[in-house]
Amino acid sequence: MIDLEAIRTLADIPVAQARARGQAVAVKYGDRETSFAELDAQSNRVANALLASGVAPGDRVEAGDTLVVLEAMKLLQSLPAPVAGVVTEIYCAPGDTVAGHAPLIKLDPEENT
Repeated sequence: MIDLEAIRTLADIPVAQARARGQAVAVKYGDRETSFAELDAQSNRVANALLASGVAPGDRVEAGDTLVVLEAMKLLQSLPAPVAGVVTEIYCAPGDTVAGHAPLIKLDPEENT
Protein backbone atom coordinates (compact mmCIF):
# COMPACT_ATOMS: atom_id res chain seq x y z
CA MET A 1 0.00 0.00 0.00
CA ILE A 2 1.29 3.46 -0.91
CA ASP A 3 1.45 6.10 1.80
CA LEU A 4 -0.39 8.99 0.14
CA GLU A 5 0.65 11.32 2.97
CA ALA A 6 4.28 10.91 1.86
CA ILE A 7 3.49 12.11 -1.68
CA ARG A 8 3.72 15.89 -1.77
CA THR A 9 5.11 16.37 -5.31
CA LEU A 10 5.29 14.38 -8.54
CA ALA A 11 8.92 13.58 -7.72
CA ASP A 12 7.78 11.67 -4.61
CA ILE A 13 5.76 9.13 -6.61
CA PRO A 14 8.68 6.95 -7.84
CA VAL A 15 10.14 6.83 -4.31
CA ALA A 16 6.77 5.81 -2.87
CA GLN A 17 6.39 3.14 -5.56
CA ALA A 18 9.89 1.80 -4.83
CA ARG A 19 8.98 1.45 -1.14
CA ALA A 20 5.56 -0.09 -1.71
CA ARG A 21 6.18 -2.22 -4.80
CA GLY A 22 9.95 -2.38 -5.15
CA GLN A 23 10.08 -5.52 -7.30
CA ALA A 24 7.14 -4.57 -9.55
CA VAL A 25 8.00 -3.61 -13.13
CA ALA A 26 8.26 0.17 -13.55
CA VAL A 27 9.67 0.29 -17.10
CA LYS A 28 9.70 -2.30 -19.86
CA TYR A 29 11.62 -1.81 -23.08
CA GLY A 30 11.85 -4.77 -25.41
CA ASP A 31 13.01 -7.72 -23.32
CA ARG A 32 14.42 -5.53 -20.55
CA GLU A 33 12.44 -4.83 -17.41
CA THR A 34 13.38 -2.42 -14.62
CA SER A 35 11.73 -2.59 -11.21
CA PHE A 36 10.69 0.45 -9.18
CA ALA A 37 13.53 -0.28 -6.73
CA GLU A 38 16.12 -0.48 -9.54
CA LEU A 39 14.77 2.72 -11.13
CA ASP A 40 15.00 4.55 -7.80
CA ALA A 41 18.57 3.30 -7.20
CA GLN A 42 19.68 4.24 -10.73
CA SER A 43 18.23 7.74 -10.46
CA ASN A 44 20.01 8.21 -7.11
CA ARG A 45 23.33 7.16 -8.69
CA VAL A 46 22.85 9.67 -11.52
CA ALA A 47 21.95 12.45 -9.07
CA ASN A 48 24.99 11.71 -6.88
CA ALA A 49 27.29 11.62 -9.92
CA LEU A 50 26.02 15.04 -10.98
CA LEU A 51 26.54 16.34 -7.46
CA ALA A 52 30.07 14.99 -7.47
CA SER A 53 30.89 16.87 -10.66
CA GLY A 54 30.89 20.23 -8.85
CA VAL A 55 33.83 22.50 -8.09
CA ALA A 56 36.70 22.06 -5.63
CA PRO A 57 38.54 24.51 -3.35
CA GLY A 58 41.00 26.55 -5.38
CA ASP A 59 38.94 26.38 -8.58
CA ARG A 60 38.53 29.66 -10.42
CA VAL A 61 35.02 30.19 -11.79
CA GLU A 62 33.38 32.72 -14.08
CA ALA A 63 30.04 34.34 -13.35
CA GLY A 64 27.37 31.87 -14.44
CA ASP A 65 29.54 28.75 -14.08
CA THR A 66 27.82 25.93 -12.20
CA LEU A 67 29.09 25.72 -8.63
CA VAL A 68 26.99 22.80 -7.47
CA VAL A 69 24.03 20.72 -8.61
CA LEU A 70 21.44 20.14 -5.88
CA GLU A 71 19.00 17.26 -5.89
CA ALA A 72 15.69 17.87 -4.16
CA MET A 73 12.97 15.25 -4.47
CA LYS A 74 14.64 13.74 -7.57
CA LEU A 75 14.76 17.14 -9.29
CA LEU A 76 18.16 18.62 -10.11
CA GLN A 77 18.91 22.33 -9.77
CA SER A 78 22.16 23.95 -10.91
CA LEU A 79 23.44 26.82 -8.78
CA PRO A 80 25.55 29.28 -10.80
CA ALA A 81 28.33 31.53 -9.54
CA PRO A 82 26.92 35.03 -9.09
CA VAL A 83 30.34 36.57 -9.88
CA ALA A 84 33.77 35.47 -11.08
CA GLY A 85 36.04 34.32 -8.28
CA VAL A 86 37.85 31.50 -6.51
CA VAL A 87 36.14 28.74 -4.53
CA THR A 88 37.81 28.76 -1.11
CA GLU A 89 35.64 26.37 0.92
CA ILE A 90 32.99 23.72 0.36
CA TYR A 91 30.69 23.03 3.30
CA CYS A 92 28.97 19.86 2.04
CA ALA A 93 29.73 16.61 0.23
CA PRO A 94 27.83 14.65 -2.43
CA GLY A 95 24.88 12.91 -0.86
CA ASP A 96 24.71 15.23 2.17
CA THR A 97 21.35 16.49 3.33
CA VAL A 98 21.54 20.24 3.81
CA ALA A 99 19.13 22.57 5.57
CA GLY A 100 17.44 25.42 3.75
CA HIS A 101 19.56 28.59 3.63
CA ALA A 102 22.67 26.64 4.76
CA PRO A 103 25.91 27.86 3.15
CA LEU A 104 27.23 25.39 0.57
CA ILE A 105 30.29 27.09 -0.90
CA LYS A 106 32.48 30.07 -0.06
CA LEU A 107 33.38 32.05 -3.15
CA ASP A 108 35.91 34.88 -2.94
CA PRO A 109 35.02 37.36 -5.69
CA GLU A 110 37.71 38.60 -8.05
CA GLU A 111 38.66 42.23 -7.73
CA ASN A 112 37.98 44.25 -10.88
CA THR A 113 41.14 46.14 -11.79
